[in-house]
Amino acid sequence: MKRSTENSLKRIRTMLVFLASFVLLWYLLCVILNEPMRLSPPHRVMEALAHMSMTMTFWKTILYSTGRILSGCFIGCLLGATLSFAEQDLSLSIFRSFEKYFKALPLLPILLAVSFIALNFSNTIVVLSCIIVSSASMRKTLQTGHQSLSKELLLITKCNSSYWETVYYLRLPHLIPYFSRGLSPAFSKAFAIGLSVEFISRTPVSIGQSLLAAYDSILTEQVFVWVVVAIILSLFIRRLLICIAKYIRFSPRPNADDQYARNGKSFPIVFDKLSKSDGERKILNCFSFVFPCGKVTAICGSEALIKTTILSIAAGISPDDENKFQFPPTASALIFKDPCLVPNLTVRENILLANRAANISKILKALALVKEENKLPADLDFSTQKRVAIARAIAFGGGIGVFDEPFYGMDDDTRALSAAALFGAFRGKTVVFSAVRGEDILRYADEVLEVH
Repeated sequence: MKRSTENSLKRIRTMLVFLASFVLLWYLLCVILNEPMRLSPPHRVMEALAHMSMTMTFWKTILYSTGRILSGCFIGCLLGATLSFAEQDLSLSIFRSFEKYFKALPLLPILLAVSFIALNFSNTIVVLSCIIVSSASMRKTLQTGHQSLSKELLLITKCNSSYWETVYYLRLPHLIPYFSRGLSPAFSKAFAIGLSVEFISRTPVSIGQSLLAAYDSILTEQVFVWVVVAIILSLFIRRLLICIAKYIRFSPRPNADDQYARNGKSFPIVFDKLSKSDGERKILNCFSFVFPCGKVTAICGSEALIKTTILSIAAGISPDDENKFQFPPTASALIFKDPCLVPNLTVRENILLANRAANISKILKALALVKEENKLPADLDFSTQKRVAIARAIAFGGGIGVFDEPFYGMDDDTRALSAAALFGAFRGKTVVFSAVRGEDILRYADEVLEVH
């Protein structure tokens, strides 16, 4: 709190020094030029601003310009968000064709052409130009958000949840902070282009038109007044958006009363002469193996890449080169080496997201997570996060379990507790897990696959 206050005071001091330096430089130029019609001193501009602010026309002009620019900006931000979702193949393919044209849109030439051709629709031109500029800015910001989303977490959520649950519980909470941060740069660009188009198209009742009229009439005080108004208005709204953005959050809460079933029937996993390559390197070459139905198979060996590749194919995450592998008609529970928890949900909510019909109390007790059930993942150590990931897999159930080093980062006692809960919950189901410790293989595996 103290550091935040110091930073705020430092920014205020910097702004005051900058403002004082600017005013002094302004007066100095006035003395040097000594031509009032060319450059009005600051006190005359302030007098003109005070006089103009007493009229309704002044405030009406500001209100109309701000309304046009802000409406175009917010519509554009929503359009940019929609386009960014469409690029992620989230059932919004209807926007795909539009998105292709959007990328190739030569912004400035089209705006200038429309401005000069359709002068009777100058209000629409301003709004349209703000939409185009702000949508491009917001789309770029949200693309960064999409790229920063954990791919493993997205895979788990897609596997464990329906499409809309993935959007509602994972993508929206993750992307809304990016959306709120993108409002400020989007508005800054929209404001600049909006005033430019108002100036070019001579939009009636606008800051741009008032500035042009003052310039044509050689009313230097009014020219400076509108320049100052534009700068202050832009800085004020931008700062207001930044302050509002700090409080924009979205943390949905799963409803534990909703009931839905998962397919718990188990099947064998059959690898029949499968090949997988990574560029020029051959990872699997005509690899064949059957993971027996209802049994636990451990994958061990020194080649981590081969183990990970087999697990990803077995989970249905990545296909083999010839797309021969057929995933069994059932649901699979996944555990990655990284816990991959939804950061904005508590421990309890992370587990319920996998299956709202799960016996949450029993699972929490089995993994000693009762005291942590209302904590966020950021408040937990790595070992506890891994237990939450195991609890989520247990809650999900499914007919197959694919686990990549499920006990990584745990001490012996926590490992024994977690293994008892995990393999007890998946008893009688097909389980594939990678292991680095010989004790885990001897204790829990019915079958062993060694890869080198």
